[in-house]
Amino acid sequence: METRKRKLIDLNPNTFRILSIKAAEKGTNLKGLIEKSLDA
Repeated sequence: METRKRKLIDLNPNTFRILSIKAAEKGTNLKGLIEKSLDA
């Protein structure tokens, strides 16, 4: 079984806003967008 690890990242507010908008456009949340991008 795969073990998942939690990580915290600091994003500047503008980056957070831009990524959140991109996530909403794709119908997901920010966490999902980042996970999908990194797992690809």
